[in-house]
Amino acid sequence: MSEKSIPSSGQLVIIRNRPARIIDIRPFSGYHSTHHVIELRYCNGWFHPETESVIWEYELGRIIHSKLYLPNIDQPNLSPDNPDVFNAYLQALKWTNHCGC
Repeated sequence: MSEKSIPSSGQLVIIRNRPARIIDIRPFSGYHSTHHVIELRYCNGWFHPETESVIWEYELGRIIHSKLYLPNIDQPNLSPDNPDVFNAYLQALKWTNHCGC
């Protein structure tokens, strides 16, 4: 995405080397132009800080991930697995689990 792009609410971004989900976006009038205050919730398991407000245009190395969506499984090449095949896969996972459970 371009450097001028502004994320939308709910989008996944990488900011300060952490993945985060956008909660809210508010315009903020600075001295020379309008910027955007972004409220975000980090989703990498570290809880300090869990949420944060940043001025989007001042953050270095920010990355916006394109909106994610689920594939349409009505297409013939994306049909779900046969239940027997899926069951065999689950059994293989169970037998190769090395946690001693």
